[in-house]
Amino acid sequence: MTTTAQDVPGQAPHARAAAGHTRLETTVDVVKGESFKTDWQPPPTLTWPVPEGDYRDQLPPLIREVAEQYAPVVRNGRWTHGLFECWAPKMRVLKAGVHIPCWEAYSLNPFRWRGACFGRTVGECFWVGIHPTRWARSAYGGDLGARFRGKPQSRRTWKEAIASLSALYCGASVAIGCGLGHIWNACGSYGLNTMSWFSCVSRQHLRQRFALPSTFGLPAGCDDCAVHTCCMYCASHQELRELAVRGIGGPGIHVLDVTPRSFSHVPGIDVRLQESTAELAAMEEAPVAFPPAAAIPPAAAIPPATAIPEEVEMQRVP
Repeated sequence: MTTTAQDVPGQAPHARAAAGHTRLETTVDVVKGESFKTDWQPPPTLTWPVPEGDYRDQLPPLIREVAEQYAPVVRNGRWTHGLFECWAPKMRVLKAGVHIPCWEAYSLNPFRWRGACFGRTVGECFWVGIHPTRWARSAYGGDLGARFRGKPQSRRTWKEAIASLSALYCGASVAIGCGLGHIWNACGSYGLNTMSWFSCVSRQHLRQRFALPSTFGLPAGCDDCAVHTCCMYCASHQELRELAVRGIGGPGIHVLDVTPRSFSHVPGIDVRLQESTAELAAMEEAPVAFPPAAAIPPAAAIPPATAIPEEVEMQRVP
């Protein structure tokens, strides 16, 4: 059973335009969701050029283009991006929309660092390379908790708010752990994240919004805290990319939102920046989670092993 994204009622105009850009057909029984590693194969819609080498040397796909590319394998009730799939080849197009992998881009070779006094590369490390900022981008851009957005009357820009949230996370983590976790444990990325009690709320909200399964089989909240404690590095990647693959491009989620200068030398970047800015404005006006519930048939029509509850409906970002 299939349905076309253009035929889905109740979507905002920009969402209908984005979904209908290539008139995709959405299938149901394609992917079986897993928390650690997914077993779906790249769909035929995945035609965007796979990034090779330095991701900064080609135009990144827009959020709507990412959603279109992965449309057949995105479903409420299951993760599209596994916790341990940060470097999976099938995730490269998705990764290009939200991330600049430091290993492929510049690694430890200073001759590939860019900007005056390597300032541009330092900025890239802050905005896409460290897990506190990746987490802050998803928590703020995905609106995964009122505590992460701050007061509505605040005069800060969203970029300042994300940077402040990242700084709060880092500062409090160092203070609580007396700096020990950051000395011996890759800055709290693995095994000992002393801020997991604070950051895990965003993961809990993300899972609730899309009915995503737990990782360790623990109760809601406890499971999310355990994931952020044990592997914050992987969790920050998974959550940011899960939002993007579902077509949610709030402030700070797309890579051009946070580090546009990284692509200033790429032909066509001016047009791409205009498109990205317009997409962000539309998302802020009426953000719609992907995929819409109308694309999901009744549970009785799906084999038991991959059935999706009927109560899962299209959910709008608050």
